[in-house]
Amino acid sequence: MHADEIIVMDGGRVVERGDHESLMASNGWYRQMFDRQALQLKVRGEE
Repeated sequence: MHADEIIVMDGGRVVERGDHESLMASNGWYRQMFDRQALQLKVRGEE
């Protein structure tokens, strides 16, 4: 599944928006949560 646009909201406000590649490159909240989830999967052996 692919999204044309991802919108990250905090407190009802848009704080980040873009596609996966641009959000990963910006090193913001989206990137931090993506990396954290990937690490959790790796630790559990679910990669």
